[in-house]
Amino acid sequence: MPTRLLIGLLIIILGVIGFTAVARAAASPDAGDSDALRRYATPEGLAELIRHGNRPYLLVDVRTAAEYASGHIPTAINIPYDRIASGLQDQPTDRLLVLYCRTGRRSGIALNELRRLGYSDIVDFGGISRWNKAVVRP
Repeated sequence: MPTRLLIGLLIIILGVIGFTAVARAAASPDAGDSDALRRYATPEGLAELIRHGNRPYLLVDVRTAAEYASGHIPTAINIPYDRIASGLQDQPTDRLLVLYCRTGRRSGIALNELRRLGYSDIVDFGGISRWNKAVVRP
């Protein structure tokens, strides 16, 4: 009997550890698959990319046109998240794409859609509120 109890407890503990790991991964923003991509998910890394353009990139504001017009990150183009597939159809699938929206929800949806379509170098910056530098206001 004690052996069964011990095995049962071990299974429960392993299940809790596994569930915690999955929940933590699902809750964290998806900044890309490599350290090189992850740095663009920070305000400093994105500012460096914009300033130096170390590689070809496309910064995409996936909010509505009205939200974009109210202020956006420099160099960003506007493609609402629900039109992301058609809006990027002429872009190579290995081009660096950095996505953002207001809170990170829509950019996460856009990232998943783009991955489904075969895009590989995608960074979800998250919400524009993380951007601690000047925004463009037309």
